[in-house]
Amino acid sequence: MVKFDVFPEILPHVKYIWSIFLRHVETSDLLNEIDLTIGHGERSDIKISGDFHKCIEGRKYDHQSMFRDVPLFLTESGKPDYLGTAFYLINSLQEYDSDLEDKFGRFPYEASLQSRFECSTENLVVDYFRALFEQTSQLKSGLKWKDLPSGIFISHDIDLIRGALYEEGVWAIKKGRFDILLSLIWMEFISDPYWLNIDQIMNINDEHDVKSTFFWLVRNGKARLNGQEISNANYHFKSPSIQNTIQKVSHRGFFNGLHKSISTDSIQDEISQFQDAPEINRNHYLLMQLPNHYHQIEESGIKLDCTLGFAPYHGFRNSYGLPFQPFNMFEKRPYRFVEVPLHLMDATFRGYHFLEAEQAERIMIEFIESNQTNCLISVLWHNNFFSNYKYAPWLNVYKRVLMTCREMGLKSWNPRDIIENYLTNGGN
Repeated sequence: MVKFDVFPEILPHVKYIWSIFLRHVETSDLLNEIDLTIGHGERSDIKISGDFHKCIEGRKYDHQSMFRDVPLFLTESGKPDYLGTAFYLINSLQEYDSDLEDKFGRFPYEASLQSRFECSTENLVVDYFRALFEQTSQLKSGLKWKDLPSGIFISHDIDLIRGALYEEGVWAIKKGRFDILLSLIWMEFISDPYWLNIDQIMNINDEHDVKSTFFWLVRNGKARLNGQEISNANYHFKSPSIQNTIQKVSHRGFFNGLHKSISTDSIQDEISQFQDAPEINRNHYLLMQLPNHYHQIEESGIKLDCTLGFAPYHGFRNSYGLPFQPFNMFEKRPYRFVEVPLHLMDATFRGYHFLEAEQAERIMIEFIESNQTNCLISVLWHNNFFSNYKYAPWLNVYKRVLMTCREMGLKSWNPRDIIENYLTNGGN
């Protein structure tokens, strides 16, 4: 029997994070006999810190006041509170108590504990789980730590269909490739636009045994956000070419999801634009504000959300590498959907850091090699980077990323796999 020293008000929180911890150990009947009661004091095997209790009960989540030298709660005796810290990290509680936002209305990376402690590429929650296991004799007695094999989750946000004539056309003129320019003109005005390249993407992914997910915007044109104009899709979702492509994606065993637009429409309103309502979402620009975003996802009936990631930086926004059900802090239960954190995005390296493709490739491969266990490595590659012309180096990076994952034996996960493995008891 594992004995806890825990305040009764946070029993649901401790049970929740304990259930996630149990994914990482070889389970036995012993772990079904968990004494989650108070009063054990010095006789407890695991002590939850008073600081974590104050954080939860006081709803004061600012990491600047929570942590000093390391992102870790400490008990009154100065010992690490690994479970309390893991709960704080995995649920991104630092964002609940912040009115800071970037120009898009997102919680800024610069204000995060990941930036402050330079730990954005560290799977800290798993590190803390492992430390808890190693330092708790009652757990080590007859049990084994279990490193879960990593996998990959590949997705594509379809923001732009038109625009290749200008971007790729200018490249073609500079290269003196007027044959390519004429081909682009033909596709733009007579055939399908060059960036409506979903068949090409699926063919590449099939070569690597990957069934990826395509996120579609149902709203087009400009929208106002924080006093500036933001672009949604530059295509019409209801057009025959887009609808035919969406059907083709499904027929080939790939997946379609909603790319929630920058608009006042609800998620339900946008889902209703699909012939077959998707259960998957990622917000445009990764725009989310917690906890409102999680409330909206659950209310919509979405089963899998893929928004949690820092657009300007790669790595772990919540310091955890695997899908999880976020915890509803108000109803003290898990939400009824799964969140898949985003780790690697093409636009992070090219659009925010202005790196060359070769530089970005080194960083991405290093991240993948460093996370061969306990991580579902989520990779987002936009369709306009599947180019044989201007963005050909970025297409090559994508192919080498898939090749690296395959050589490492990383299984490709699709949304159905994730829901079946990570959505427990309907979220209740």
